[in-house]
Amino acid sequence: MAWGEATAGDPALVDGLLDEVTGLLPQPDASTTADLEGVRLHALIRLGRFDECRSVADRAGAAAVAARRPDLAYGAWVNAACVLRRRRPGGALTMADRAIAAVDGIAMLTVRCLAARTHLLSRLGRHDEATACVRGQLELARRLDSAPLEALTWYDAGLVALAAGRFGEAAGLLEDALDAGAELSRPAARWRGRRRWPRR
Repeated sequence: MAWGEATAGDPALVDGLLDEVTGLLPQPDASTTADLEGVRLHALIRLGRFDECRSVADRAGAAAVAARRPDLAYGAWVNAACVLRRRRPGGALTMADRAIAAVDGIAMLTVRCLAARTHLLSRLGRHDEATACVRGQLELARRLDSAPLEALTWYDAGLVALAAGRFGEAAGLLEDALDAGAELSRPAARWRGRRRWPRR
């Protein structure tokens, strides 16, 4: 019930529901703790209580690592990175780095963590590091032999190139991503492109 309210219902009900859970299970194991704190994190995000997200994500992530649940650790820290990206990009980068360490080389999860790191480095103006990160992301996508994931990585690379002022390269990468049917906002991709270079 708490998960349902946190993601699609009334997030204000979540604290009370989680209190009921901990009343029934006063000493939850690490995996359950990761689940509970993950639910709490989603509720905080929906309530706009962003300043509380980092500490909750850290509790969820640490418990997930202890439980050997890299999927839960990835979810907690990457979600926190997304929340913090505008207000505290340095803290968001720390969250992304923790996610990368937690997934321990699992390619499907690592490529998504690298995507978060790529965008954060780009937002911080660290364009060379962002470019290197997105190259690693692309290498993993190719290793997974996933055309949709590779196309999405072209989009990420295009945004990095755009932020770095490499407009011709950015145009080609975004066009490739759109042509390959990447799962992204096509209007947003086109709008970003048209802001910075003439339509071809």
